[in-house]
Amino acid sequence: MTAAASTTVVFSSAADAILAGYSATNPILGVTLISNALTRYIVSWANPTTCVVDSSVTWAGTAITSVQLPIATFVDSSGVTKGWMNAEGNVYFFR
Repeated sequence: MTAAASTTVVFSSAADAILAGYSATNPILGVTLISNALTRYIVSWANPTTCVVDSSVTWAGTAITSVQLPIATFVDSSGVTKGWMNAEGNVYFFR
């Protein structure tokens, strides 16, 4: 995990990143990461172990305690993810 406030989260293993939605061909966006009551949403993947989240957070080696996949994703005509809905019913869209 990142040690300073950042919008990137670095997983300690590729297996953990896969559990959070990483895929080389079709990564899942909108996954909720929760740690110590901090909630962030994955908006992109930089590489197989690093994701970008919606807002800056300092997790400094703290374990992620919950990973929740979105219940719906919205894509444009070329298949690019433009938004998602999480389990709480919140809907997020990219501009």
